[in-house]
Amino acid sequence: MKWFIKCLRQYFDFKGRARRKEYWMFYLWILIIEAVIFLVSFLLGGGLPGVGADPGMPPELMPRSVGMGMFFTGLLTLYGLALFIPQLAVTVRRLHDTGKSGWWLLGYSIVIICAATVLSLSAVKATMDGNELVEWPIWVSLVLLLVISIWFLVLMVKKGDAGRNKYGEDPKDAF
Repeated sequence: MKWFIKCLRQYFDFKGRARRKEYWMFYLWILIIEAVIFLVSFLLGGGLPGVGADPGMPPELMPRSVGMGMFFTGLLTLYGLALFIPQLAVTVRRLHDTGKSGWWLLGYSIVIICAATVLSLSAVKATMDGNELVEWPIWVSLVLLLVISIWFLVLMVKKGDAGRNKYGEDPKDAF
């Protein structure tokens, strides 16, 4: 939990370096908290947030179920928005630890947005024209997404630069 709190304390801190443990423990706690919210929502009859009410639910429970589902969907949305900046910050600091600029995150995001756009436009065009999907843009986008995601994952699990680099001192030296 200390790594989660550390990242929250460095809410807008895009400078310096973050070691692997800081990065991955922060994301682990994000996942644990989301899982707890999902579980509580499910146990209180709200179904899964964002999914809607269970069609097999008795009508007398339906309003509570829909309301609970909306509440927990809103809670997860606020939680995600609250952690958006710290996630960016710790990812940039993690990139710095491997000697890469934080701008690599922007490049990664642009590739994801472009690939998602191509996938969406291919599906929309096929639906509007009544034709089958043109498969080659979809496959190119999926392969590009896979390759860039694997590359980014490798960067996140890669051991940081030993000693000082141009982004600061080795974060392991502080421990």
